[in-house]
Amino acid sequence: MLAWPRSHGEVLAAGGEGTRAYGAELGRFPSANGTIVVEVDRPDRKARRDNGKSDYVDACAAATAVLSCRAQGTPKSRNGIAEAIRAALR
Repeated sequence: MLAWPRSHGEVLAAGGEGTRAYGAELGRFPSANGTIVVEVDRPDRKARRDNGKSDYVDACAAATAVLSCRAQGTPKSRNGIAEAIRAALR
């Protein structure tokens, strides 16, 4: 997961959509390996509807949001009180 981006140069940060929910585990892996992970908002629905879905355009928008510091969300670490309660209820 980190080999490919690192093969293109130094990785300053990684941005991901859903790192607070369904993509939480994908956000924890780079973080555990020394990469800053930032939650990126989903692309605007109206813009997606008007222009169609494009993974390339969405990836460029996410990268721009991370590099410009517009995306500042913090992924869930799953090591706080909520995780302790979740583990106790299993």
